[in-house]
Amino acid sequence: MDAQMMLFQQSFWSGITIGFIYALIALGFTIIFNVSKILNIAQGEFTMIGALSLYSFVTTLNSPYWVGLLLTVVLASVIGWFMVKMAINPLKKPDILTMIVVTVAFGEILKGAAFLVWGSDNFAIPALFKSVSIPVFSANVDSQTILIIAVSLLIYFGFRWVNKNTYFGRALTAISGDPYAAGLMGIHVKRMVLVVFIIGSIMGSVAGILAGPLITMSYYQGSMLGIKAFIAALLGGLGSYGGAIIGGLILGLFEAYAAGFVSSLLKDAFSFIVLLVLLVFLPSGLVSVKSLYKKNG
Repeated sequence: MDAQMMLFQQSFWSGITIGFIYALIALGFTIIFNVSKILNIAQGEFTMIGALSLYSFVTTLNSPYWVGLLLTVVLASVIGWFMVKMAINPLKKPDILTMIVVTVAFGEILKGAAFLVWGSDNFAIPALFKSVSIPVFSANVDSQTILIIAVSLLIYFGFRWVNKNTYFGRALTAISGDPYAAGLMGIHVKRMVLVVFIIGSIMGSVAGILAGPLITMSYYQGSMLGIKAFIAALLGGLGSYGGAIIGGLILGLFEAYAAGFVSSLLKDAFSFIVLLVLLVFLPSGLVSVKSLYKKNG
């Protein structure tokens, strides 16, 4: 098999791997947006916090891996709770631009706190299982890639099941459709917003835990991951859970093939090319955002 075909297959698995990471972060974006109508621009910072916290718990404090995982998830939940209680709830009827500024500011605070704790170094996050290379045709697939795919799909289908078959899921759907009517039906809207922010925070941290063993992580990398996940959410249709997964995979594959066959130095630029194409040719992905501007105008 020639080198071009080998590169094609290896790029495919690279794209699938990073695509599911984008998808998981984008799913957190979508869950928060559907219930609260808030674009949580700080979502990428929870990915960074998740990866670096796990590193500290497992490597620096020498805690068992499962304990480190639990502590990381708890920490992300507490930060998500703190964000709602201290940065979002105190605002009285804010418009969408104010909320975006608030989430950006909170993300910068997290980034600054991470710099104070971990400095500017890059850290290799420990993996749950020993890395094994699995041959698939002419490509070598890391066992961490299989774990990323499995966990991402498990979270997605698990959330879909909860959304359709539980009171909690039906309450989320009701709030997404009409929060005022949902409140009249006895659903505690503010409490549900708090819960989805915690869920989104956990999803971001899980993405960091999964991505960390394959890429080094530092205090500033969460921002770029968050931006790309936001592009993925727009690509799949903002507000669509399945679209978040599809958008993440499309963006990941586009990046991988562009980096493999054009230039790896321009990998990040290709994501913004996708965003420009969306804005020019597929503006329907931004309809939900535009309706918010009109509603708050």
